Amino acid sequence: MFISQEDIYELFRFATRNVARSLGVQDTDFKSAYEMNQEIENLDKDIHGKLNDFLEAYQNWYKFCEKLESENKYGNLSSEEQIELRQLEEKRDQTRTTLIQSINKP
Repeated sequence: MFISQEDIYELFRFATRNVARSLGVQDTDFKSAYEMNQEIENLDKDIHGKLNDFLEAYQNWYKFCEKLESENKYGNLSSEEQIELRQLEEKRDQTRTTLIQSINKP
């Protein structure tokens, strides 16, 4: 697999930092993702929910891919696994798009 759990954590920090900055949170380079997440929740519960939806969808997609890799199934997925993978990818992408649209509203 070309992505590691560490890459996922970095993505989570990056996404959280970007959302926090879009909401005007100060000193994001010196705060943990946890601290920024709390500030996001205090500033905008709707965007906080969308951020968490995206992070959860991304983690679910990653865990499924990790499972497939551990079972050496890439390139040999059953129909059900193909459907599940496609659904997880769609959910990941849809929640990302929803989050980006939310933080880019004027």
